[in-house]
Order: sequence, then C-alpha cells, then structure tokens
Amino acid sequence: MKNGVYGIAGACPDRTKNDRVIDSEKEVYALLQGMPESERLAQILSRFALKQNTPTVIEVTDITALTGAQLDALRNGDMVVKITGTQKHTYTVTYKDETVGELLLTYVDWQNVEGVYYEKQEGVWTYIQTDYTHISQ
Repeated sequence: MKNGVYGIAGACPDRTKNDRVIDSEKEVYALLQGMPESERLAQILSRFALKQNTPTVIEVTDITALTGAQLDALRNGDMVVKITGTQKHTYTVTYKDETVGELLLTYVDWQNVEGVYYEKQEGVWTYIQTDYTHISQ
C-alpha cells in the first residue's frame, strides 16, 4: 500500500501490457478473467460500477434553469443538487420520456414534496412549472 498501488486482493494486472492502471472497462474484465468468481464479480461490476449504472450528480444554483445539455444527459435516478447558500437539496429524476420530451425532478423532505417539470418543445428544453405539496401535519 505504501507505493499507492491498489486493486483486488490476489489479482495483479499484467504490468507488461498496459500502464499498470486498471482504468477501463476492458481492463477490468481482463483482470477478472480466469478468477474462480469472475462471472459473479463481473455481474456485480456491471450492476454497480459501470458508468451506465452509476447515477450522475450535477450541482446547480437554480433548479428551474438547467441547460438543454444537462437535461439531455440526465436519466431516471440521476440527481440534481440545488445549492442555496450552505444548504444542498437533492432532486431526483423520477420521470423522463425521451419520445414525448418530458422530465420531472422530485425533491422530498419531511414536510414537503416538490416537483419541477420540464418539456422539450421543438427540440428545446423549457422549464414549465414547479408544484409543491405540503405533507407534514
């Protein structure tokens, strides 16, 4: 550990074939190949570690002013963190329909539910409205 090399216990990449850094999906699968549990480890990797399964998190100061590029990149389960002073509020993409061009960000805390709705009209994302529901008694 002193030299900053980290990895999976008992596994060592072939140092003659790369830059000694496992930093691509192909290199990870090559490392797992031949291990007794390689198939199971690959399943775990594909579920939790690959980019397509990892939620994207973006930070903004205005939840109603996301750019078209940001909205295009968001997927269900991704998070948008609204920063207000020292507070951070996490909104989750709870609905996105690429065909219709709709996206809903939802924020929930112990008192309120907030929904921020965007539509894609003629190829351009537009903020439509924010709905608030008070749920605390």
